[in-house]
Amino acid sequence: LYFVGPKLPEEIVGNCEYKKLFKLMSTSGRLLNDTRTFDRESSEGKLNALSLYVISAGGKLTKEEATEAMKGDVDRTRRELLRLVLQENSTIPRACKDLFWKMSCVVHLFYRKDDGFTSHELMNSAKALFEQPMVLDELLNK
Repeated sequence: LYFVGPKLPEEIVGNCEYKKLFKLMSTSGRLLNDTRTFDRESSEGKLNALSLYVISAGGKLTKEEATEAMKGDVDRTRRELLRLVLQENSTIPRACKDLFWKMSCVVHLFYRKDDGFTSHELMNSAKALFEQPMVLDELLNK
């Protein structure tokens, strides 16, 4: 936010609303990441929020049930984030709140189907943006 958003005074960065926006956006991203990277990280012996959720249930939840529960948590945090972003009476500038929402959208795109960092589909799409020339004639004739 310091590098891509509007210049923010320290009193805004220390504001509880700003901290809540940051926490909601980060929590949603962390949970999405953990649901999509569970298999890979488990095979590497790593724990994440999903594996800890399954463990804390004492064997009463399957991975699939825990994933669905975490998706509900992601939906709730994202709704709360959107509520704060759209809130009218706020000390946080609109551009800053919009940036939190856009960051949340990027995270959701990254983890829409699988782990965005190892997704060949997402990587190929990103590479295409930089490596494949745009054909303007086709775009202009549509």
